[in-house]
Amino acid sequence: MEVSLDQAKVQFDELIARVLAGERVVITREDRPVACIVPYVEPSPPSDTSPRLAGWGKDIITYISPDFDEPLEDFREYME
Repeated sequence: MEVSLDQAKVQFDELIARVLAGERVVITREDRPVACIVPYVEPSPPSDTSPRLAGWGKDIITYISPDFDEPLEDFREYME
């Protein structure tokens, strides 16, 4: 379902009822989609049993500066 922003302001309670019934509501401004109202889903807690994928980020970091491990100048006084 698509509604304009002005319609959404007037019919907000009705739109929430439709969302709770499982419908997806897209809000438009000047005939362009700007927001979507969907039912809230409680996130599941992280599982410590989820498998770890070794090497999943191997191509993400392509360069590490040679002074990467050097203390920052801003913190030098705390390191002494």
